[in-house]
Amino acid sequence: MQSNKLSGYPVISQLLSYIPKELVSQATLKYDADRYYKTMTTYKQLVFMFYGIVVKAQSLNSLCKSLLFLDGKLAQLGIKELPASSTLSDANALRPGVVFKELYSLLLAHYQKELIGSYFNLAINGEAPGGKVMRFDSTTFSLFVDVLKGAGRNPINGKKKGGMKAHCLLPVNSRVPTMVHLTEAAKNDRTFPGQLKMEPGNIYVFDKGYVNYKLYAEWTESGAYFVTRMKDNAIYKVTGQCSTVDFEDGFDYGGVIKDESVDIEYGASNELVTLRLVTYKDPLTKKILRFISNQFSYEPETIAQLYQCR
Repeated sequence: MQSNKLSGYPVISQLLSYIPKELVSQATLKYDADRYYKTMTTYKQLVFMFYGIVVKAQSLNSLCKSLLFLDGKLAQLGIKELPASSTLSDANALRPGVVFKELYSLLLAHYQKELIGSYFNLAINGEAPGGKVMRFDSTTFSLFVDVLKGAGRNPINGKKKGGMKAHCLLPVNSRVPTMVHLTEAAKNDRTFPGQLKMEPGNIYVFDKGYVNYKLYAEWTESGAYFVTRMKDNAIYKVTGQCSTVDFEDGFDYGGVIKDESVDIEYGASNELVTLRLVTYKDPLTKKILRFISNQFSYEPETIAQLYQCR
């Protein structure tokens, strides 16, 4: 992806050369995002905000002041006038953010070959196709409490920061997320999986903070698979053995201890979902870990390795 076609140009221009203007136009036309704007087009807004990220601007005022240092060097991008902070603020508030979400998807498809490596397509433990394994997790960004609701309890000093939580869906065979979902930091992780469009045949791997047995039952019905940790306080009933495990010889080293099928109740009407419970001893930390999944055909070691890949 290296290019010398903009050698000698500002770094911002070289970086933006990797965002084809035709893709910006495609996203803009799809959502008619320039309909009410004469000067602050979608592309200009993208350039200005992208520059703000590069220079780590802390506010729109500092961003607009930083733009002055470019001194007309954005002319090759079709930008001859720099914006007032109020103009940029209005664009950020009023232009539908979905247009930039669409641009992200278009860029992801455009650079798909460069982002996917053949190594990541290898089957995990010889069974689970790397191209079918999806991981999701979240990270929290601190903000002011008047912007978004804070996370956690109020501290002793009475001051509390707000926050934003980004839930990301990242395929094992890709280097960038295929989905980013933003929520308040205080919002429970359990709500995020409901935003996903689960693809039949895919295997979704995530931590136990996303536990939702009702969704597990729905995913099983749709043919989508998952692997996660069992919560410590989970109540379940063992209904059978998925495979015979002889762990006695390996107790000092680690490995699969038990491979069972279990029933777990959920919902007000106490409905049942049948899942697989793999109990595993980590050979390095010696900790006992319990994984649950709706994938019954793989070896139990594969279930443990799938979780490890997250």
